[in-house]
Amino acid sequence: MNRPFEDPRKTEMRGRCEVAIDVAGHDLAEIISIRPPEAAAIHGSIKGDLQSVDGDGLRYCYYLRPGKPGALPQWIASIASAAQEVSGCEVYVVVEEISPEMIESSRSAGAGLLLLTEDDAFDWLVDPSDWSPDAERAIFIAEVKEVRRLLEARLSLNMNAIQDNFSKVQQLTQGFSPQKRDEYVSDLEQARVMWSSWSDDLSARLDAVAASRNKGELELIKSAIEAGPLPDDIEDTEI
Repeated sequence: MNRPFEDPRKTEMRGRCEVAIDVAGHDLAEIISIRPPEAAAIHGSIKGDLQSVDGDGLRYCYYLRPGKPGALPQWIASIASAAQEVSGCEVYVVVEEISPEMIESSRSAGAGLLLLTEDDAFDWLVDPSDWSPDAERAIFIAEVKEVRRLLEARLSLNMNAIQDNFSKVQQLTQGFSPQKRDEYVSDLEQARVMWSSWSDDLSARLDAVAASRNKGELELIKSAIEAGPLPDDIEDTEI
């Protein structure tokens, strides 16, 4: 069944995964929300795009990642780590292509990793039981989350400023020629795209650094957040 606003690639992948779940000998299960431990401090619940139950009653929560994968997104990594503290539940990420970043980040987060083959079956790449808690990793992940908050705050501040200018176009362009007004609106649109692309790129880098624990790269990301995207091109819209 198609879900409103769902990526068509995920819809197709969902159907293929249902076949793979049956091939694995599991029962496709109704999706339920599983409450994470309070200490996990994550938003929402452990749920996934699909769930199944094996012969021993263990529940599998599958997060589907169609297309070419990079590192495991931090929000899924946090859920997978939290699931390690929940009895009878495991989190698996399902991909159609393999990348070293996805393997490393899944193993680091405690997520299982499954490759969906062309025959609609699962190739089991990483098992959640391979994970072991690491105090040093927990400290580094906290640092990554703090940098991500800085990124989100910087993006929100500037996107709000751009939106505010959009709402005041008539006032701000009073006396402009039609050509000048169009140029001003075009500049705002370009700035919005620029900030969004800049944020997406840094977010992906944060996902990767959470797995690699590269402190040098984390410092570079901090500097990039402070600098912003091409300041000379957005001086009229940046706060």
